[in-house]
Amino acid sequence: MVSLALLKATNGEVMLDKVTQAFHSRDFTEFECSDNFISLTLSQIKKYPLGSVFSPKPSEDDLSISLSSKIEGQRQKAIDHFFRVSQEAARAQCRYVHVWPGRIEGDDLEKKDSLLRQSYQETSSSYEEEKETFLSRRALFRNGFIENFCRSLYQLSKVAPDTIFCLPTTQKLFELPLGSQELEWIFDEVKAKNISYWPSLSTLHLNEKMGFEESEKALASYSNLLAGVHFDDAVGLENLYPPGVGEVNFKGMSECIPSSVKKVIRYHHTCSEYELVTGFDYLRDEGVI
Repeated sequence: MVSLALLKATNGEVMLDKVTQAFHSRDFTEFECSDNFISLTLSQIKKYPLGSVFSPKPSEDDLSISLSSKIEGQRQKAIDHFFRVSQEAARAQCRYVHVWPGRIEGDDLEKKDSLLRQSYQETSSSYEEEKETFLSRRALFRNGFIENFCRSLYQLSKVAPDTIFCLPTTQKLFELPLGSQELEWIFDEVKAKNISYWPSLSTLHLNEKMGFEESEKALASYSNLLAGVHFDDAVGLENLYPPGVGEVNFKGMSECIPSSVKKVIRYHHTCSEYELVTGFDYLRDEGVI
């Protein structure tokens, strides 16, 4: 089962026109879109069902829908937000909703993340030391935020028991969750049947590239909890490229992915219709989809 993700809802009509043509020319079976784009998309791509829904991440200076926030009122606002998303998805006969866990606040981790990436790109001899220092500092601040997220996710799992809430692996190192250890913590703490794992293969690749965790290990560790995966490629430290133009080893990683999980091809809104279909063809020729 292969879906096509519709990103950047603000460019809706243009993106939908390209995507509709791609759907008609290839064997896509479902689509994924943002919660504020469901009605328009359903009206345009009429014969294809909605497979999964995501809610656009807030801007960098807006923590008001963070499920891990230190402020109870903001956590409740986030719970209410994702509950409304789950209800809108349910009205479209969709059970899968992606949640954004939130970010770790404190110690200026966002700036330190940026500096660490710069050090990696410059192939600095001190990168490994800087990485370990960053992780040590991050660990000092993360626990309370993970615990807050677990409480929020547990509440969501109870108020919307028919929705499958899907967790990502973050590429931004000041966000949650980073790697298998934090995923294990969350799944062990929440213990709800309607939460699952839905990573982006490009993010797993980039995290491995920067020396955090092997991508295939991260997939294999949670293959029994996978609801789906996002297929997009990466170049340098950037992702959302069409599959086949970058560095991601889709074939190797696909060996860790059960055949039953949903497979969603993600594209940046600037991709052409040609790139949409050639990305699909590349994955099909590789035997990945």
